[in-house]
Amino acid sequence: MEAILSPLSNADGSCELKSKLSLVLCGVMGPGDISSSKRLFDKANIFFSINRIPQKSKEELASTVRPSVSKPNSSSLSSSFAHTSDRFISSIVKASIDEFAYPRTCIQICTQELKADGPTDALHLNSICLALLDSGIRMHYIFASVTIGIR
Repeated sequence: MEAILSPLSNADGSCELKSKLSLVLCGVMGPGDISSSKRLFDKANIFFSINRIPQKSKEELASTVRPSVSKPNSSSLSSSFAHTSDRFISSIVKASIDEFAYPRTCIQICTQELKADGPTDALHLNSICLALLDSGIRMHYIFASVTIGIR
């Protein structure tokens, strides 16, 4: 595993995290000003953008080789799993940030998969944590994540 801090010059904090063939880039902007319609007066408003590389499932790859008559749409299943995973990531990050230290501001967190070879949720979480540490945003605790496969 390899991490590079501050690869983005325009972000307040950033991290590029590589593990074998997977690569995730994360940028944190803020705390910054926010429009009055989205402003929370007692704490910071945190925005997430977790961008993943679209991947085909085994069923989709098999259907391109030999078309089938009736198979359920597996892309909707994979997108719902990604959405659940993104909500899980955002809940961990929101719980760790001290939102009340930055009232009436916004913190924007953006991750981008550049290369994906297997599950990248742990890379997203770890890159967000390192980018938050790089930006100097006050946190209640530091988090880390691993992926475990069981046969």
